[in-house]
Amino acid sequence: MEFYDFRRRKKVTVPDGQLQKTVIQQSPTRKVYGVTATKDGVKLFRIVSKNTWDALKVPEVKTKPKA
Repeated sequence: MEFYDFRRRKKVTVPDGQLQKTVIQQSPTRKVYGVTATKDGVKLFRIVSKNTWDALKVPEVKTKPKA
């Protein structure tokens, strides 16, 4: 999957084996689906559609709710 690396200002490709899915609950009715990865010590994040998120066969990371 391609991510944009803001530190290097270019697109980078990360193999599917290094991806993790996450869901961010913005409000009681709004969820944002994302994919995270780390490449060369840089954390990467990409927002994806629900269909893309469901199709990915990678582990899901549970995010802690904001207090």
